[in-house]
Amino acid sequence: MATLLPGQLSGLQPRFLLQYGEVTAEPGDRAVHLPVLLSNLSDSIGGWDLLLKYDDSGGRVVNVELCDSVLVEDSLWYYAPWILNPDLRRPDYFEFSLNQGGHPEWLRVIAIMNMPEGDVVPPLPPGDEQLLFCLSYDVSAQWDGHDVQFDFQTNDCGDNILIDVSGYIVWGPDTSSAPISTCPLHLRPYDLRVVTLSAGTGIRKPTGIDDTSVRTPAESFLFHQHPNPLSSSTDIRFYLPQESRVSVEVYNLVGGLVTTLTDGEMSAGYHVVRWNTQDVSSGLYFLRIEVTSGDQTLYHGVKKLTVLK
Repeated sequence: MATLLPGQLSGLQPRFLLQYGEVTAEPGDRAVHLPVLLSNLSDSIGGWDLLLKYDDSGGRVVNVELCDSVLVEDSLWYYAPWILNPDLRRPDYFEFSLNQGGHPEWLRVIAIMNMPEGDVVPPLPPGDEQLLFCLSYDVSAQWDGHDVQFDFQTNDCGDNILIDVSGYIVWGPDTSSAPISTCPLHLRPYDLRVVTLSAGTGIRKPTGIDDTSVRTPAESFLFHQHPNPLSSSTDIRFYLPQESRVSVEVYNLVGGLVTTLTDGEMSAGYHVVRWNTQDVSSGLYFLRIEVTSGDQTLYHGVKKLTVLK
């Protein structure tokens, strides 16, 4: 998932992040579930109204579901808030429309947690990477394996908004970083809390990491960090095919070393390293990973980490 960084808007700070999970598929696969995730680290929300666009050259979105769970890359599961917390419930109102505005690659998804009539449905409390819903995607049998891109689009002030617990729209996209910027700043509420939009690969072909005969050296290490974005901590999980020296460091945007998480010999097998971020500010950071054996570099990679507080 590749995050679009928020612009500088008169002191407004992002308090929400909308993003996609990344899943793998093969040509001809049906009903591939692509998760849409929300990180709301300080405020509860009462609903959403999202406008999405995707590359339809690899297939079609055929349904949108309030899914309870979904499996993404590296055996990572996401769960809906109402599965993790028995006090929560599904939205009272949920609808979607495909072919939005006559465009087959556009769709709109609306949900309201609590409708005026009936039982009271509590809002979604603060959480990190909460599963809002899933896009059900049919992959074309003629798909050539190129990455299928998804993003959130912005046509006007009513697109990609979150609703507060009273039903008022008070959170909207940071249009300095949105794909289309048509919402004039002077039309924003003075206390608008910004939603940062995310775009990136949603569907890709498997890399073959379960088949050692086609595994590349870099894929043999299976580095993965979760959660990302994060608020207080993230776990960096990895596999070493042999005993190696591992260095894991975190750098800030200007290249300064923030912390060294580990630097030493590790045995073959699975390992977990945790980064606690209580003492760092919100922003973009880079995770530098290097695996060596003697004078030989076995793996070297840099991954982005987003801290939201």
